[in-house]
Amino acid sequence: MPRVRVVLVRPETPANVGAAARIVRNAGLESLCLVAPGDWRTVECWRTAWGAHEVLEQAAVFADLSAALAGCAYVAGMSGRREPGVASLDVREMAAELAGLGADERAALVFGPGIAFTALYVAAVSLLAAPAALAGDSDFKLDPNTAQMFTNAGYLILVSGVMLASILVLSASTAALRTGVLPAWLGWTGLVVAVIMLFAVFFIPILIFVAWVLVVSLLMVVTAWRVRGNPPPPTTTAVG
Repeated sequence: MPRVRVVLVRPETPANVGAAARIVRNAGLESLCLVAPGDWRTVECWRTAWGAHEVLEQAAVFADLSAALAGCAYVAGMSGRREPGVASLDVREMAAELAGLGADERAALVFGPGIAFTALYVAAVSLLAAPAALAGDSDFKLDPNTAQMFTNAGYLILVSGVMLASILVLSASTAALRTGVLPAWLGWTGLVVAVIMLFAVFFIPILIFVAWVLVVSLLMVVTAWRVRGNPPPPTTTAVG
């Protein structure tokens, strides 16, 4: 088994750092590395890392990802989407490749911001869809109370994911206001949406979040299309 480190890139909340520390300890991995984590040494972080405080104490902090990956023979980046032109593996294939490494080799599992929401969303959808998927099986009888428990658990996990994603919306909106890559009105709207998402238990904020993502995605596509259709004029050099 190679020496595997977990690398968190700009973790959204201190709780994510604490949860990662527990994974490192429970799975017997080598270490936890943090890239530009911000103010992560909070009570929330230590509370989430119950039983794995020594991992937090030994966590290494880096300014950039390349420094965190130094000395690694194998690097796998976790993502909730597929990028064109980038090779992708499922978890089983990645595990097989890790198992093929030598005991003296180092490997890194890289998690970027936004992955926590994706994981919670997948878990929520799985719980919500489970009773419906089993309903067509005549050999399986699902108690109504158990079905309701699955539904409630799925909804609560979805709410937690949306509340966590509010940090992502807040960061993106702040970056848009500072850099001007998106219209200012969209940045200010995102700040309001991020606050509303904290009340996701009332369901309406979930729809508002989805609408915000659709608007931002559409605007980015339109902007890219306009830039591609209007290339910059060629530069000329005067010769005297």
